[in-house]
Amino acid sequence: MNITVKGKNKTYKVTCDSRQYMIKEERTVQKDTKKSKKGDKYYLELAYLSSLESLISKLIDMEIKESEAETLKELRDDYQEVASWVRGLFK
Repeated sequence: MNITVKGKNKTYKVTCDSRQYMIKEERTVQKDTKKSKKGDKYYLELAYLSSLESLISKLIDMEIKESEAETLKELRDDYQEVASWVRGLFK
C-alpha cells in the first residue's frame, strides 16, 4: 500500500507493512544541504497505527487540529467538512 492523500493544507502518504499502517506528511526542503536541494520533497513519519479504523481517526484528528476555529460551532463545521473529506476518500 502506498496511497497519497491530499488534506486541506497538507499532503499525506499512507503506507503499511504486515503489522501496521503508517502516516507520513509531505514536507519540502527549505535550503540546500549536502543530501538534498531546496524544494525537494520528502516524507516525515507521523504515526504508526494498528488498524484501518485508527488510521481514519488519526487522519481526521490531524486535519481538525489544523482548524482555526474560534467557536464550538466553527469547530463543528470544520469537523463536518473533514468527515465529508474522509468519506470522499473512499468513493
